[in-house]
Amino acid sequence: MKNFSYTGPIPASKSLLNRWLIVQSYALAGELIFHGDSQADDVKLMRQALADFKDGKTEFDCGAAGTVLRFLALRVSRETGEFILRGSKRLFERPQQELQNILRQLGGKAEINAEKSFLKISSSSWKVPNVPIEISGAESSQFASAVLLNTLNLEKLLQIKLSDELVSESYFAMTKYVVQQAEKLAEKNIHIEPDMSSAFAVAALAALSGECELQ
Repeated sequence: MKNFSYTGPIPASKSLLNRWLIVQSYALAGELIFHGDSQADDVKLMRQALADFKDGKTEFDCGAAGTVLRFLALRVSRETGEFILRGSKRLFERPQQELQNILRQLGGKAEINAEKSFLKISSSSWKVPNVPIEISGAESSQFASAVLLNTLNLEKLLQIKLSDELVSESYFAMTKYVVQQAEKLAEKNIHIEPDMSSAFAVAALAALSGECELQ
């Protein structure tokens, strides 16, 4: 049996990369240059959807990616219009109703058609209320992350109140870090750290039978 051997880089964290792709869509410092990349489906779908959005399209494919659906839903709702976000049946079997709650508080509307696997958003940009909007973190931290990522360039302060204990709080902490960095961008070069979970899988195989050199 041939021993396992790998020499090379580890893909960039898709979680970080997708957050930075949303930031880039606001063109805070022009086109950002990412050092580190990922060929994960979530990243490919996010890139394509944001490119279509930039080109003025109003229908987007989210595949089976909850991150893409939730982040993109809040991104497109910052503009005026009607938008359709399509995805797999499995995607719409997951909890997405919190998007309706969030959009309603921001003056928009989200209609979920689970049978035909799409989300329709009607928005006239955000109407930021004078009171905090309430977001449940009970099912996923991605809803709170989606809102926070899309507060960039808002003319009015948006207050957020988390009404439940936050699931996957570390991912929300990642979002806060990205937004804090985005608000003080001094250069266009963004270094995306490697996906350490991928590194662990490679290292485990090497430890069992072989070797690896992670660059």
